[in-house]
Amino acid sequence: MLPPWLETGIDALGATIDATLRATDWGAVAVGFVQRFLGFLGFFLSFGLLPFFLFYLIKDQPRMMAGFHRRVPAPWRPNVDAMSGS
Repeated sequence: MLPPWLETGIDALGATIDATLRATDWGAVAVGFVQRFLGFLGFFLSFGLLPFFLFYLIKDQPRMMAGFHRRVPAPWRPNVDAMSGS
């Protein structure tokens, strides 16, 4: 047997929870959950792809630098060489 004040408090808490659950827009909750899940998934996939991107970037760096150097106008090449340390 519970004291009357505790019974009243429990009933009020139950009524508040019931009213809150009835007023909740479950579609918005589901969309928010899916958006957050996809955001986390994209975040972790980007970190998973980063090592591969960096590997190929470092591996191809000499070719990229040579291609860049060929595209620099001839009068500018001494300045570019001085800045890049080539």
